Amino acid sequence: MSNEETGAKCSGNVPQGTRLLHINELNRLEDLAEAAAVEAKKAKKAFKTQLELAEADGISPVGFEIARKILRTEGSDAFRSDMVEVGRTLRAARSPMGHQFDLLEQEPTEPLEDQWFGQGFRCRATGGDQADCPHPRNLPAGQAWMKGFAEADKLIMLEFERKLHDANAEEDDDDPAQTDLEDFTEPADVFEEPASEAEAIEEVGAE
Repeated sequence: MSNEETGAKCSGNVPQGTRLLHINELNRLEDLAEAAAVEAKKAKKAFKTQLELAEADGISPVGFEIARKILRTEGSDAFRSDMVEVGRTLRAARSPMGHQFDLLEQEPTEPLEDQWFGQGFRCRATGGDQADCPHPRNLPAGQAWMKGFAEADKLIMLEFERKLHDANAEEDDDDPAQTDLEDFTEPADVFEEPASEAEAIEEVGAE
């Protein structure tokens, strides 16, 4: 792009260091952008492969993707509002599916402990981390949340170990299962040292 197009004014008095600084930063950022593009391409390929594996395990890819995206956004007020509108529109058109959305317009009725457990379970199930726990871990809410997280982690670990065992038992080196397992991320250990009484008091005060 020319200086006439940008309206920029060139000056022969720009210090040498200024020019070198901009060259350095622009080259660094360009390298970062190129590296990010390569990683994004790899991630898209791995995503497609994982979806194919899910389908091979008997999971409907279309319905599965809808559910997966719902799980990633269900905590947002915007998503809840959108789903409520879907239900109202379906009911207005007298679709029998419309009443399936009625629960979204009601307050949760399950016990708080079950809600906290479910939050932790969904966090791990959707790729979250135990650091995402929004409650002090020495309080009932935090303990229930961590139990839910650990339960989902156990299920994922068992499936990971099962697939790893199946792959190791396969003698054919070209078996896709062996390559695909390289893309699996082994679940992290969810157990930590409990917070001390002083740390718990400090954390509750921070809330």
